[in-house]
Amino acid sequence: MHHERVGSCLPTWSSRRILPSNWTAPWRKVFQDFPRTFELFDLLELHHPKEPHYHLQFLGVRPESQGTGIGTALLRAMLDHCDLEGVAAYLEADERSKLLYLKHGFEATAELRLREGPSFWPMWRARRRSS
Repeated sequence: MHHERVGSCLPTWSSRRILPSNWTAPWRKVFQDFPRTFELFDLLELHHPKEPHYHLQFLGVRPESQGTGIGTALLRAMLDHCDLEGVAAYLEADERSKLLYLKHGFEATAELRLREGPSFWPMWRARRRSS
């Protein structure tokens, strides 16, 4: 896992080259008092790609710093790293962030929705090789 606090934001990426099928087990214990969380985990796991990739788990920018290019710069830096390695990238996006990721070559693979909850989209950026 790679994460680094940089001023007004925090990106967290993990490598999903080899991940056990029971990767959610520790989280299930932590969230045992929040049963809807299991519904979310199951839905995410059902749509999570099996191919090797980096997974953007979080990319947060403080509200007062949003729209200044910080998030894009951090995303671009990791995508450059993905391209150097020839590895794909994956993330889940909400309605607002989906537009940003589309601009950076991600494609929505499905629309997911929890019962009585918001929609979100698994997004995939195919592996590329740097020239």
